[in-house]
Amino acid sequence: MKKKGIRIDATVKGWVPGVLLALGLAEVGLSIFQWVELRTVQAGGTAVCALNAAINCETVWTSPFAQRMGAITGLPVAGLGLVWGLAATVCSAALLWRARTSRPLRPAVLPVRTVAVVGALATVTFVAGSVSAGALCLTCLGTYLLVLGFAAVAWKGLPGSMAPGAGEWVRAIGLPATVAAVVWIALLLRGKEDARFVPAPAAATSPSPASITQFLASRPESEKQVLSDLLARFARTPAPAEPLPPARVLRGRADAPVHLVEWTDILCPHCRHLNETLEQLRQSIPPGRLSIESRQYPLDGLCNPSVPQKGDGLRCDGALVQICLEKAPDYWTLRDKLFAAQRGLTRESMMDIASSGLTPRSQLEACMASPEAGQRLADDLHYAELYHPTGTPVVAINGKVVAAPMPVFLYALTMASGDPNAPLLTSALPPARHATTQ
Repeated sequence: MKKKGIRIDATVKGWVPGVLLALGLAEVGLSIFQWVELRTVQAGGTAVCALNAAINCETVWTSPFAQRMGAITGLPVAGLGLVWGLAATVCSAALLWRARTSRPLRPAVLPVRTVAVVGALATVTFVAGSVSAGALCLTCLGTYLLVLGFAAVAWKGLPGSMAPGAGEWVRAIGLPATVAAVVWIALLLRGKEDARFVPAPAAATSPSPASITQFLASRPESEKQVLSDLLARFARTPAPAEPLPPARVLRGRADAPVHLVEWTDILCPHCRHLNETLEQLRQSIPPGRLSIESRQYPLDGLCNPSVPQKGDGLRCDGALVQICLEKAPDYWTLRDKLFAAQRGLTRESMMDIASSGLTPRSQLEACMASPEAGQRLADDLHYAELYHPTGTPVVAINGKVVAAPMPVFLYALTMASGDPNAPLLTSALPPARHATTQ
């Protein structure tokens, strides 16, 4: 008996192969979307799934678990989802073909079930990794639902014994292993640079201002268009009516033509990436062109009234310890060390790092408990709110907020002395798409 060209027997319903194929294709699409979002974040942008501190896929993608998986497999987590999705798609397509042509289903059922079992086991592992990251990743949740849905349909909707019998193991493993190996190698060849989540490097070019035009001309057209749009948006962005107070801690000359203020959270992965990018930027530009002012915006409701979620206080302590180090000559060195240790940071390790320099621990702890430190943190929060932050880092250049602190944007604007309409920029870039930057 057939219905709409699909063979139906006592144990297989006609919709099962099609649903399995649809689930596999959906996972392929979702994985591609996540990888594109990952590249966007690496370029300095913000993922659409990064809504706040609690619902933030970027936090999960940059977690220690995700970093370890990337180091082991050579692919980001999104790449692993793509490998599984393509294996599920190919095996499901083979099942659908056999159902449509009335061929025996068992040779195609076995590979589908193998993919389902591997996916279900992997999901348990990745769920544990997501939980350990302390944030909810909506796109990851979508992946888990698709994979577990695939496993449920394969478990209940396919005929025959669940485990391969004697002589069936090659059929069960052969097709999914072959597809996974081919996709894996192809992705390694094209995407190995994405295996570990790192920020895009600052432009490596001559520190001569005149070199910026040649540098921009060498960039891909898509990147030039994005840069043009961001510069146009920055040019139209008004500065807050309330000026910022004098800097408490500054890296660079006070009279630098480009003054960058950053509000960061000690546990924010993007803040760590920004810190690394700014160090690369400082090494790529002429001396005296950029000054960097550090301020704090901890994402913890215990000390930040604008954050609804209350944490364990480590973010608050991280802000206070940096405030109490501001007058120390080794402030920037210790701050770099704190960000470098971010993934395993505890209050004890944070205090060990902070007191490893010129400031005794007892002095730090007394300062952190003082009203003066609390007032400085309140000042930082107040001035950050002038820019209506939705997360960290918050970056302002010459008093105007930067929507997306991409390394190439920071480099270009710094080389142009903070002027987004400088001829050396506009002559090398396409016209801005004003409709996309409103």
